Amino acid sequence: MKLRAKAFFLGIMLVFTILSCSTIQTSLKQSDIKRMESLTIPMQGFNIQIIDTRPDVTSRLLFIPVISFPGQHDRISPRIPDDFKENLNNVLKNIVVPGEKKYIFIVSILKAYQQFDASTFYEREYIYIELQTELIDEENNVRIDISKTEYWLDFRSIDASHEHINELFSKALVLTFSKTLTQLNPAFNDEVQFF
Repeated sequence: MKLRAKAFFLGIMLVFTILSCSTIQTSLKQSDIKRMESLTIPMQGFNIQIIDTRPDVTSRLLFIPVISFPGQHDRISPRIPDDFKENLNNVLKNIVVPGEKKYIFIVSILKAYQQFDASTFYEREYIYIELQTELIDEENNVRIDISKTEYWLDFRSIDASHEHINELFSKALVLTFSKTLTQLNPAFNDEVQFF
């Protein structure tokens, strides 16, 4: 009898161990990461303007139940985090090398949402971001380029939380902006360098 109880307990522990493992999938490719890590842009200075074009922005929290049941679902377009502009400034400060021109980066948020889904075996936190970055030569007020890209992230675990999905959302916004910088056209890429 004790052997059966131990086997049952070990079986339950094995199931919880397997279920507690989380998986993450993302649209970001290894080549994108390498390009972002090696990007430098010569410039004398920059300004960032952020435009949120989403019509469905809400201050409501994403519904994440304490105990979830298969089929539960919610999706929201949350407000952009307060530190978003500061994070974009930090990205640009890290890639700036001395140059001649000043640029304005107009970042338009076209889509940005969080989604929660519950299934029998996991809870899913999903992020989708679509950004457009417009590059303006500040002195001549001339648009140099527009770069538009999307990014998604699918995280599955047994314990979704507001804190975690908000952290993923914040990081995804910054990654998507970084990705738009790597996709600027050859007119600007004369000055953009990858090492």
